[in-house]
Amino acid sequence: MNQSKKKLKSCILILIWISLLPLSLSAQQFEEVSGTVTDSEGLPVPGAAVTVKGTTSGTITDVAGKYSIKAKEGNILVFDCLGFNPAEIVCGKSSVINVKFEENMTGLNEVVVVGFGQQKKATLTGAISSIRPDDIATTKSASLAVSMAGKVPGLQIKQQNGMPGTYSTDVNVRGLGSPLYVIDGVIRDGVREFQMLSPEDIESISVLKDASAAIFGMNSGNGVIIVKTRTGSASRLKVTYDGMVGITQPSTSLKAMNVYQYEELVNEASINVGNGPAYSKDELARRQAVPTVDWYNEVFKRNSLQHRHSITLSGGTDRISTYIGAGYSYEDGILRSGDINYEKFSLRSNTRAALTDNLTMNVNLSAWTDRRTQPGTDGNAFMYLMKQVYNIRPYEPVYANGNKDYYNKPTPSNENPVAASHSDNYGKTDWRNMSFQSTIDLTWKLPWVKGLELKGLVAYDRSQASTNMLQKSIKLYNWSESDGYVPSTLWQPFISDSRTDNDRIDLQGQILYQREFRGGHNLSATVVFEAKRETWRYLYGKRIYDFFTADNIDMAPSTGQTSGGNHGERKYLSWVGKLNYDYKSRYLVELACRYDGSYRYNPDNRWDFFPVVSGGWRISEEKFIKDNASWIDNLKIRASYGKTGQDGGDPFQYMSGYVQSGGYVLSDGVYTNGWTSTGLINPNLSWYSSTTADLGLDFSVFNGIAAIEVDVYRRNRKGLIGTRLQALPNTFGASLPQENLNKDRTDGIELMLSHKYAVGDFSWKVSANANFARSKTIYEERAPYRSSWDRYRNGSVGRWQGINWLYNVTGRYQNFEQISHAPINSTQAGNSFLLPGDYIYEDWNGDGIIDDKDRQPLRWEGSPKLYYGLNLNFWWKGIDLTVLFQGSALSSVKYGEVLGQVLTFNGNSPSFYYDRWHRADPYDENSKWVSGYWPSTRQGTSNTYSQTDANTFNRRSSAYLRLKTVELGYTLSTKWLEKAKISNVRFYANGFNLLVFCDGYLKYFDPEISDNGGYGYQYPLSRSYNFGLNITF
Repeated sequence: MNQSKKKLKSCILILIWISLLPLSLSAQQFEEVSGTVTDSEGLPVPGAAVTVKGTTSGTITDVAGKYSIKAKEGNILVFDCLGFNPAEIVCGKSSVINVKFEENMTGLNEVVVVGFGQQKKATLTGAISSIRPDDIATTKSASLAVSMAGKVPGLQIKQQNGMPGTYSTDVNVRGLGSPLYVIDGVIRDGVREFQMLSPEDIESISVLKDASAAIFGMNSGNGVIIVKTRTGSASRLKVTYDGMVGITQPSTSLKAMNVYQYEELVNEASINVGNGPAYSKDELARRQAVPTVDWYNEVFKRNSLQHRHSITLSGGTDRISTYIGAGYSYEDGILRSGDINYEKFSLRSNTRAALTDNLTMNVNLSAWTDRRTQPGTDGNAFMYLMKQVYNIRPYEPVYANGNKDYYNKPTPSNENPVAASHSDNYGKTDWRNMSFQSTIDLTWKLPWVKGLELKGLVAYDRSQASTNMLQKSIKLYNWSESDGYVPSTLWQPFISDSRTDNDRIDLQGQILYQREFRGGHNLSATVVFEAKRETWRYLYGKRIYDFFTADNIDMAPSTGQTSGGNHGERKYLSWVGKLNYDYKSRYLVELACRYDGSYRYNPDNRWDFFPVVSGGWRISEEKFIKDNASWIDNLKIRASYGKTGQDGGDPFQYMSGYVQSGGYVLSDGVYTNGWTSTGLINPNLSWYSSTTADLGLDFSVFNGIAAIEVDVYRRNRKGLIGTRLQALPNTFGASLPQENLNKDRTDGIELMLSHKYAVGDFSWKVSANANFARSKTIYEERAPYRSSWDRYRNGSVGRWQGINWLYNVTGRYQNFEQISHAPINSTQAGNSFLLPGDYIYEDWNGDGIIDDKDRQPLRWEGSPKLYYGLNLNFWWKGIDLTVLFQGSALSSVKYGEVLGQVLTFNGNSPSFYYDRWHRADPYDENSKWVSGYWPSTRQGTSNTYSQTDANTFNRRSSAYLRLKTVELGYTLSTKWLEKAKISNVRFYANGFNLLVFCDGYLKYFDPEISDNGGYGYQYPLSRSYNFGLNITF
């Protein structure tokens, strides 16, 4: 491990040295052309690109609209900025050139990063969305993905866990699945690597949502997210600091019942099942004087700290320029012990050098390291803490007999969450990760063939993940007058270490051609060869100890030692071809293909061909539109169709062999490993394929004042992995292999609406997006149906996936007479367990019996089928305001155990269960029933009816609308800053996850978190209040 750290440190030092070289050059004095870029009203335009045409030299304007760039007389300066028409000016003898932009609010000249190149938005034929880093940065989250939620149409972001450093977020494109991630032209590790990127380091993000993703071939069927990181520019050195500090709080909170509430329900539960009262009236009354221990407050705190800081440097000359970004972030958890926390360091350097007039080199280097800690050695340690907090009986003390030297052993869990929340008592888990990524490319413009370039790229990435676990035994005590402190020891102490090393190398050779011909014909072509190799190695060791000395595995005895490990390798080869043609940006055609090979399959099935075709017609460029409806900026119809492939099944299934499986003690008490056949081989196994079709419309009017984008799409997948459900004799000696058997289909619609306008100094932009998608099973291998009812109830073919069958609750029983005339519930002993307040189920088939045949398809389950976002932006002079709403619908959730069933495990429950149906006087069976939200409390078998049944009351719609972000900023006037030689200063206040509107029951949990496991014990999402400063020198 030390050797690996030394290598990583060496890489970082080289990164810093290479990066600082162009900055030192940029500090040298040279004559520059300078000026100010303004809009039609004379206001400065920050962030405008200024380049010397035909060279790599470029810069951007600062917040005052000022720029400076090295240029010679006769050079052509190109000025470009989103929302304005580009301008070209020839340099004369004057060293000052001021430019006034004409507004173009359509955004059609915006350049979008696509597969192996860039295109103007106007000429796109695929369903591709992009987002700027400024729009990302308004949501303050450690996860880049969470910061994009609700902002990109079709990009479905769902945070599953709020624990610092877990990056537990589902990213889904259009309901198709998890996308592929391409960072600086190379396919990287996945969603975690993407989420850890710093917004300050990003230049652009594009999301390829249709067949256009197929150019990345294998595993791109769910879409592709392309990230381009920032590069330097030919300008003076610029230094920017962005810092933020904030207070985080759990977005949800839940109170447990106090002692008297708990004892009341225990008493009622006993009476309601016919066992008589658990307490006499006097005994129950005396329980009101017993103090309540708030276990949640003993373990968790209300407020935690987070802060993030970044420093970026950029600059250079027309020959060499660079960008450097360094960042640090820290998040504290909600344990009072302070033993959940996370920190991350990151460093990035992107350097561009013009080696000759026609040869350019880019060197992109990045590294990060992070560390996350928690008490305990279970990955779900927080779940156990949360479960105990709500289940321990409220009269149980934290310390036995009030003595802080002795932790109490509380009932019913027999575990003390206060003791377990301290690493010193309980042990800990320490996760550490390191990553280094590098990309170097050379681009040669062939001087004798106009528009032809040759490009070579090599990328090398290395990452390391280590986990150290220290489990301590812990002593808890019961105290009594007669026996004093009686100890109990929990947990077997051990120390373990594991480490995973990953290496990846990617080689690409590209031929690029782009040419504009007379008459408005534009042609571009790309050919790419790519070879990838990935290797990994995993090692694990564990030792049990009796006497703890130090957190080092060698300090534990080797007796009882266990160890393990594995290593592997993957290789891929690909050929890519792409051709784009447009005529005057009016008629648009794109043809692309990819030929991929994978190591996983039989050599005869190892390669596959993935073609793509797309086209578009910009009707707004036709003469009959320009002459008769000039107010139409853009009217484009586009369509795409393509095929992609996805890895499926276990590798090397075309080869027969043996794998280790169990073992035997054959003689002398010696254990011998056993081996078994891998099963039947399947030489025909291959990747499963998907075809995607998309039809889209883009429409904008009045110079971008209003715009709409709508897409309808369908994806068909075939060859999904399955195993034939066929009975084999016990003597057969092998299992059936995996095969490409199953099929499904996903249909969806996507909508984007936007409006922007300006009146004097006040301007605004409003955009809304929504995506609806659902999947249908076309074929699924399964056993034959036993009956027509079995086919109807359990069939999947031809049906939408993710539908839950439930009893439909039509009301509540008000009295016993109503129960006596009700249909017979087959699970409730002829309704003998039913009480007033219990649910009335619809007798769907009308047979007078409530049973499984009365369940109906009434709720969506799984991932939401509908996602949406609403973005509001306002600017007035130096003030800016951003508001983001984000939500989802058409999904449901149901909780069980402590949070979903009252008095589970004979322990405490959330206080909302106190609002229940009950007798006014529980000791009088003729007493009037008082209505409540929940059914009457019961324990034992009869309790299952009220709270575990699959019905429309227990399974709730998890639809929600969340106020995700509010950010108010103020940028100081440049006239105040010029004397201090400061380019820009902006202060801001930000709120994250401020409000959520949802089902009243789910307000105690969080509707965004799915019912993973059905318990609701996940680390809550965070609400935060942040204050920040951005300053540029």
